[in-house]
Amino acid sequence: MRIPICPILLLLLFASAPLAGAADLVIAAGAKTEATVVVAADSGRWEKRASEDLVHYIELMTGAKVELAAVAGAGPNLFVGAAALAADPKLQLELNKVAKPDPLIRADAIVVRRDGRSVYLAGTNDDSHYFAVARLLHDWGCRWYLPTEIGECIPSHAELKLGDIDFTYAPPFEIRHYWLSWNGDSTGANEFRRRNFMTETSFAGMGHALAKYTEKLRPEGRSIFNVPLAEDATAKSIAEQLDEEYAKGTTPGISLAIEDGNYVNDSASDIALQAGGGEEHRNRSRAILRRGRQGSRVARAHAFYPEEDSEGSGRGQARLRALSRRARKNRYRGGMLAAEARNRRGRGGSP
Repeated sequence: MRIPICPILLLLLFASAPLAGAADLVIAAGAKTEATVVVAADSGRWEKRASEDLVHYIELMTGAKVELAAVAGAGPNLFVGAAALAADPKLQLELNKVAKPDPLIRADAIVVRRDGRSVYLAGTNDDSHYFAVARLLHDWGCRWYLPTEIGECIPSHAELKLGDIDFTYAPPFEIRHYWLSWNGDSTGANEFRRRNFMTETSFAGMGHALAKYTEKLRPEGRSIFNVPLAEDATAKSIAEQLDEEYAKGTTPGISLAIEDGNYVNDSASDIALQAGGGEEHRNRSRAILRRGRQGSRVARAHAFYPEEDSEGSGRGQARLRALSRRARKNRYRGGMLAAEARNRRGRGGSP
């Protein structure tokens, strides 16, 4: 929807910069334009979407339809992504100056620059190309408070113009993300994130992850919920898979978050963890104990690998040792829940 004035203030990750100048570049006026949005023919997913959205929102703001092309036009040109970096190679040097030199996850950075009748919008990666366009749209007053059109706040401009601007920026946070519940509506979520300088990038621990490591141990004709979690063989299998991942040197973290479900098997080790009274507390303590016990076994499994293993394996071992400390806490929590259940049952109270 189109709203002339937006009274709501949004705290942005990307700071504002002035747009007006003595010699403004007019992009559109009187519902007419001679501008062209230029994007490479082989552009990436979000690079291409950025160019399309730039055309779309300029039309919403002004009523003028900007041409989208792979080559520059005769009027003002707004170069997006790789097209901008090709048109002005110095932009890459500016991005390199502000981008994190040794990121753990990702190094986003953007540049928004005007040079005469040319406007350059680019970033260090596919997502960042979109961020650069989003930055310009924010400067023109566009806001997105909720996913889909219901959350759009797009101003009207009789004359859309751009002053002097030379803005290069890298955010301090590598992960800018919000989580959607498994039963939440994800319609428009990916676009909403990028219009507010976020991505789907997450870190270890965000979501269920154990099944991908236990799938190969699944009994024939049964499910992952029948895999024994407290057995040494299970821990060794998981540790071997983790060691392969860390040896590549590209895995930033580890998650062994358990899937929701009812775990049933004939393992004596698993059955031994099923003590406690009251079904609710038994299930809670059972899950925590299993997770803690299994985590401890995987963490100890680094003993299967000699110290002279690859650097990646060494990093994996360090993370697994850290996991062991967390696992001991989980085992303590599970034991406390089981003890509470037994006490309540002994007093004749409900669990």
